[in-house]
Amino acid sequence: MDSTASTAAFLDRSVIMLAAHKSPTIIFRQDRTVLFAVVLTALACVLVGPIRGAEGEVAATVAVTRPESAPGRQVALPGSFEPYEQALLYAKVTGYVARVRADIGDRVMRGTALVELDVPEMKPALLRARADVLAAEVAQQKAQAQTERDRITYRRLAGLQASEPLAVIQQDVDMAAADLQVSEAVARSARAEIAVAEAKMEELEALMAYTVIRAPFDGVVAQRFVHPGALVVSGADGGDPVLEVVREDRLRLVLAIPGPVVPLTRVGIPAEITVDVLPQRTFTGTVTRYAGILTPDTRTMRAEIDMDSHGGILRPGMYATVRLHLGGDDGLLSVSAALIRHDEDGHAFVWTVRDGMVEKTSVEIARDDGASAVIRAGLHPDSLVVLEGPADLDEGQPVSIRERAEGAQ
Repeated sequence: MDSTASTAAFLDRSVIMLAAHKSPTIIFRQDRTVLFAVVLTALACVLVGPIRGAEGEVAATVAVTRPESAPGRQVALPGSFEPYEQALLYAKVTGYVARVRADIGDRVMRGTALVELDVPEMKPALLRARADVLAAEVAQQKAQAQTERDRITYRRLAGLQASEPLAVIQQDVDMAAADLQVSEAVARSARAEIAVAEAKMEELEALMAYTVIRAPFDGVVAQRFVHPGALVVSGADGGDPVLEVVREDRLRLVLAIPGPVVPLTRVGIPAEITVDVLPQRTFTGTVTRYAGILTPDTRTMRAEIDMDSHGGILRPGMYATVRLHLGGDDGLLSVSAALIRHDEDGHAFVWTVRDGMVEKTSVEIARDDGASAVIRAGLHPDSLVVLEGPADLDEGQPVSIRERAEGAQ
């Protein structure tokens, strides 16, 4: 049935329905605009009809978006600040605490005396060692003098025998030579005794120097474990520490890198750092070093970021969240992970629109973190990816598009 016939039939039905209720005279007395409106409505429905595709299929409206450049891979990890340097200080010698010169919180310079120990038996031992050195030096002088005397005797006898062979027998010359050799050996032994005595004295002097425990670097006293009068046992004998000194003007931010991120870790990776107790501030840094091996217990790799304390704002022991910018997605595109679908064979695809028709576009996914999917192949920057539309989209279906960004409402 063509459009004219449809219109005529519609009008006939309308006139009959009106005639069933009112007389013709009454009809023509009504406002003729009513009949005119009915005729126009019928013509619009018959001649125009709803929007249809090439084969009579209704064209749905879909919202589309374009892929965005992948921002580069990022990962957020927990971290903790540790002192750049820290040391537990032990006593080298056993003794009594005579004086504690620094307490918790005191800032100290390298070489500053922190604790003094009293070792009563060491002073006499040192005096004895110094006396032994003097005795060895005296013995060496006596041995040297005896050597010179025996050398003179030997030379005289040897010279006299050479000038007057009958004046000195050969035995006397040989005995003088032997005495000289003995004297020289005694002199060498005396010199060795001096070296031994001096080494013993230096050892005791070194131990005496260890009775004063000094700061190994510039820092602050973090812990104190002793008080005056306490007996401190040498660390070599299993003693406990006396103080802890840390350097807090520079810190190490320690991270545990999980296995999947290890291959992407390198020195110089930029990092954004937020501290739990300072939520309004963001700090920056770069990876300074990493271990290169995974810890067997946790299967993570230790990495460190060197940071200033920013005037004491950052402190050892604080927790932080570190966002590492790993990169590695240059030239790739990303779309919302919710737009990724899979066919019966498990292949990933997205619905796209091209020339007003829906297309099933296969994609190769580089990474999908559940929020966004990085696309390695299948899309280009001008692709129109279906963001919203009917649930029963099919390839080749005609659609009208409404473009908007993914995050727009």
